[in-house]
This record gives sequence, C-alpha cells and structure tokens, in this order.
Amino acid sequence: MENLAGLALVALSLAAPPGTSLPIAGPDAAQQAERTAPRDLEVPFACGAKVVISQAHGTFSHLGTDRWAWDFRVPEGTPVLAAHDGVVRMVRSDSVRGGCDRAYGPDANYVILSRGDGFETQYLHFSKVFVGEGQRVRAGELLGEVGRTGFSCGSHLHFQLQREGRAWAGQSVVARFRDIGDPEAEQAVVSGNCPMPEPATLQAEAAPPAEGGPPRDVQRGGAGK
Repeated sequence: MENLAGLALVALSLAAPPGTSLPIAGPDAAQQAERTAPRDLEVPFACGAKVVISQAHGTFSHLGTDRWAWDFRVPEGTPVLAAHDGVVRMVRSDSVRGGCDRAYGPDANYVILSRGDGFETQYLHFSKVFVGEGQRVRAGELLGEVGRTGFSCGSHLHFQLQREGRAWAGQSVVARFRDIGDPEAEQAVVSGNCPMPEPATLQAEAAPPAEGGPPRDVQRGGAGK
C-alpha cells in the first residue's frame, strides 16, 4: 500500500502545474522532508537581536503555499538582513498599501533571494528595500526595513524558504535556522546572523634559534630589543 501511495504522489506531481502544493504521502514522506530540510538559514535580523515568532506553520494566513513560513513581530523600520548568500531574483519597493485583509496580498513590497540550489527565501511587507534585481549579497547584508505593506495586521516580517519559480510567491518548504531549528509561535529567538571574522593573518613559522643564541627574529632587532 505504501508503494501504491508513493506512485500516486509521483503521478500527481507529474500532472500538477508548477507551484502546486502537493500532499505529503504518509509519515515516511514527512520524515524524508524533515531529513532533507535546509538547516543553514540565519535569522534575518542583526547579530544578537532577540525577536519573537508571531506566527508559525499551518495557522491563519500560513496555509497552502505559505504553510512553512514564519512571521517575526518587530517594529516598523527594523533592518532586515539576508539569511544566506545569494542573488536577488525579484524585488518590489513601490507599494504604500497594506491592511488586515487578504485583498491587500498583492500589494506587499518584497525581496526574493535565490540560494542557487533550487531554493530561495521570500521576505515580505517591507517599508523600504535597499537591493536590486541581480545583486549578489552575503548573509548578514542589509535588504531593507520592516513595514506593513500587503496583507499585514501589524508590523512584521514574513519569511519563508520556497522552491524557485517565476513568480514572487512560491511553494514554501520545510526549513531550519542554524543552531535554532524550527521555532514555534511566541518563541523568542536570538539572531546569530553575525559578520564573519576576517581571515586571520598567517604568521610565518618562527625560525629555530641558533645554537646557544636567541631566535633569529630577535637577532634581526625584533622582540628582544
């Protein structure tokens, strides 16, 4: 029976148009999604920032293609940072419309950041966007500022990992934040999205000391002076 269910899901996937959300066939498929979930995403806020998840998965607006999203409850104007290295595939920055009604959904300002592995991250509801299409960014670089554009009942960032596609709204997928996992609603998380340290300057290996004398660097007028 499990094999038949798997074959049926394959048939559905071949017949469904791109971007269609398909059901997970039983616990084995769910466990496989868990095992293959990307786990290297950074929290999309400044290093050390403590932020609260206001909505997680499968509730209110996080249904269908948005099922695996998170909402972060943060003040308007909060800087939003890239959660990974990538290339900006799409942006919108000209909207000033938003409200607590699904009809405002298409009015969101957004950034779509491609990972280059078939997945991308979606950031919604910006008040300001500071990047452009085709721009390459590193994890921790500034993308924009939190706002209320689109379907938003208050200032927050909507964030999800999704399959790459042509539109800005794609099928969200299971994901994990590095060192945090999958936070739940009302859970506070601390961002580890910190600048990478500069590569350490390699020190030349100290020459062995001359027989009965100080190290050669001291002989050249180094630390022994």
